Amino acid sequence: MANDKLKELIVYIASKSDCDKRFGRTKLNKLLFYSDFECYVKFGCPITGDEYFKLKHGPAPRHLIGALNELVGERAVDEIERDFYGRK
Repeated sequence: MANDKLKELIVYIASKSDCDKRFGRTKLNKLLFYSDFECYVKFGCPITGDEYFKLKHGPAPRHLIGALNELVGERAVDEIERDFYGRK
């Protein structure tokens, strides 16, 4: 079961990025990382408390896939495939 705070932050970021045609998993990962670590710097604790690990294009929360699967199953978010510079 994924962290509820992580799921809430994913829903919040996704809702704010709804009109951003360049929004995808990489951007989501970067915004989650920035949000958590900016909060840690300012207040001494992260928002989600999730552990991050290194990926090719930047850090990602360890439980991102599980959280996204739960959110899609709960119909809290929709995953849509977009053409991005000729790639899907």
